[in-house]
Amino acid sequence: MGTAGNILRGLVLAVLIGIAALLVGAGVALFGCASGCGFAEPGASFVRSELGLFGGVEMAFVLGGFLLLGLLITLVPRDPVAVFAALFAIGLAAVSFFYFLPAGEPAEPTEVVVTDPVLPPRPEDTGLIADPVLPERCRDGQFLEGGVCTSCTVERVVTAEPKLRFRSVDTGANWVYAERRLVEAGSGEESVNSYIERLAERSSFCSAEALLVYGSASSDGMRPLNEERARARAANLAEAVRRACTGRSSGLTIYALSLGQSEAPSDVPEDRPVSISVIENLSGEELSSELVLEELEHAVAEGQNPAAILSRRDRFPQPWTGPRGTRDAFDAVPRPERRVRTLVPGAPPSCRTSDGGLDDGTSLRQVPGSRR
Repeated sequence: MGTAGNILRGLVLAVLIGIAALLVGAGVALFGCASGCGFAEPGASFVRSELGLFGGVEMAFVLGGFLLLGLLITLVPRDPVAVFAALFAIGLAAVSFFYFLPAGEPAEPTEVVVTDPVLPPRPEDTGLIADPVLPERCRDGQFLEGGVCTSCTVERVVTAEPKLRFRSVDTGANWVYAERRLVEAGSGEESVNSYIERLAERSSFCSAEALLVYGSASSDGMRPLNEERARARAANLAEAVRRACTGRSSGLTIYALSLGQSEAPSDVPEDRPVSISVIENLSGEELSSELVLEELEHAVAEGQNPAAILSRRDRFPQPWTGPRGTRDAFDAVPRPERRVRTLVPGAPPSCRTSDGGLDDGTSLRQVPGSRR
């Protein structure tokens, strides 16, 4: 028998076996589960569901078609694959069983007897005015106000207090173009040491607990050279301040911050100002370079201007070189917030007891947030 004969023989066998499997499955469902079979209802719901990918065709016809095709493929060879043919036939019988499975009988509804409620006489019927119903006792953490149980506490958001305050020193000078030690202040060029010495005589920045000095470079030239020049300017300015404040201060700490090269199209003096910030310690916490940078970010986020160069910080988007020599991106970060529960105005003394909900302290919950 040739290929065409094998195909014809397989097609006939597939149709006959498929019809037989469908009849067997339907017969088992209709006669074996005439009153419904609860265990098979999930399968029945699945095969009767519509498959949207094929225009709303029920799943039973899709599965039956695939199984019938598989049965045909296993019966076409000259020596049919009997095991697979049997599996496909059993699958067709299962699909037919689920498809023709009768639905179970619904449970009989329970009769509910509704009686008219007996209502008390209305105040207007008796001629009496009813008193308002007041709670006998409020829950813990509440008190009675105006006939209503009111919470003893209220939640509010509190912004963290600043630990440092920055104040800009008006130097009135800029770095000389391409120079590391020369500055200009309208009267010509001079060394940064001599200029800061004269500035210290007429300013009080030496009496501060700590200072922050800045270095920057304009956009002309090669970036590596400009970034190195900005770091050198910060270091030289810090040294000039230290020398000028010797004998005028007691334990002055100086931090240096380099902003690197400006991204302006061309050189402008405003990109290389001689910038100094006075640091005031408001919390008494021990100063550190990490604390200075963190508080500087908060101050800029609040719209403060700790130094002239920071008003142009958008021109210096590259990572800055901090006091410890590490390069970090500078971000304007809002101060952290916390949620605090406090007594409401007019809360009675019972709210301060253990039964009232709020004892001696307050309950704090930190609001998520991070520096970078």
